[in-house]
Amino acid sequence: ATARFEYDLAPGLVLSNTARFTMTSLDYIATNPDDSKGNVANGYLYRAVKSRGSESKSWYNVTELSGEAQAWGMHHSFAMGVEVSKEDSSNAGYTVDTGSTTTCDASNVGAASGYNCTDLYNPNPYDPWDGSISRSTSASSGTVRTLSVYGFDTVEFNDQWQANAGLRYDDFRVERTSTGGRGGDYAGSDHSQFLTFQAGVVYKPRPNGSIYFNVGTAAEPSGVSNGEGGDNLSSDAEDLDPVITTSFELGTKWDVFGDRLSLTAAVFQNGTDNARETENGVTKNIGKTRVRGVELGFSGRVTPKWEVFGGMTLLDAVLLDDGDGSNDGNTLANTPQQSFSLWSTYDVSDRVTLGGGATFTGSQYGDESNIRKVPSYWVVDAMAAYKLTENASLRLTVNNVADRRYIERSYSTHYATVGAGRSVTLSAALDF
Repeated sequence: ATARFEYDLAPGLVLSNTARFTMTSLDYIATNPDDSKGNVANGYLYRAVKSRGSESKSWYNVTELSGEAQAWGMHHSFAMGVEVSKEDSSNAGYTVDTGSTTTCDASNVGAASGYNCTDLYNPNPYDPWDGSISRSTSASSGTVRTLSVYGFDTVEFNDQWQANAGLRYDDFRVERTSTGGRGGDYAGSDHSQFLTFQAGVVYKPRPNGSIYFNVGTAAEPSGVSNGEGGDNLSSDAEDLDPVITTSFELGTKWDVFGDRLSLTAAVFQNGTDNARETENGVTKNIGKTRVRGVELGFSGRVTPKWEVFGGMTLLDAVLLDDGDGSNDGNTLANTPQQSFSLWSTYDVSDRVTLGGGATFTGSQYGDESNIRKVPSYWVVDAMAAYKLTENASLRLTVNNVADRRYIERSYSTHYATVGAGRSVTLSAALDF
């Protein structure tokens, strides 16, 4: 639920307030393929149980003063405000008893193992489930409170030059408790305060083109995911500094074909000097990473009937220092060196539009040691749309037309994310 209030204090000066409340829950029990028991090498698979029973409630409020003004012969567009938020999360999964069999062989596939074991290459999806379910005694809960103050101003010096700058202060507090589970009992908290900034300059040599340079910082405190992701507060991380990333970008944008098509190009670098890495079993702010890249993009209409979107990104992502030196100079995990996308639509008639596109993702490593490597892949999509009336239309979308099997990303453990297979969707839109 969102409520917004806005009041015009004076011409060009607006006071606004936005309040939002969200509540989400996730409750499931699932079995997933598990190769941690040493069964895969023998052609069998253990069905491990995963469960979750979580709830998250978030409160958010921002009060902002924004406007435009003339000062010292220059035009200013500014915004300043205060944000406060609170998020409470809790999770208590399930205890699922399906027996104690975890070692699989030909003698216990199926009923003999309580259906915990199955054939790796020919699993039976119709195996019945046999076991008991109860709420787990292992549980966790957490609370995040933030207070932020920010200000941003864009200054137009003349028709060709403008500059912008912003500053933000954050006060971040997190508390977390857990009982049971693989990590054992834990109760801890962390309090972080940090400043981040953004600054840039834009030069317009011609009315249809611009060149810009931006620099900025971003911060990630410990425990930011609050139980809903991979960066949860723990005894290893509760006293660490926020990870600060500094970014530089130089780019240009040009509108061509009568401003119908936009072309963009940029070079950039993102660097971190205090990433969290482990040294002699202790997590510290000692890691250094650097990502350099080139990005090209295009979007708009080549002709009144032909529309295109796409781009290409080239990355050089390096782990400069991992704490103990064992992986220094390696490529960052889950960071492909090349990626490319293209999407195009064509208006065959006033009622019919056809479209299609392709996405390419280059090979990438799943760990800092650069041992596990995910191969590159292409995915092709297509669509067709039909306009029934001025206010109603139908759209048929086919994702992954070739039903290509691919891995989106891998992890340092024995897991990987499998890409979605072919899907066909028919949707209707009604404008009124």
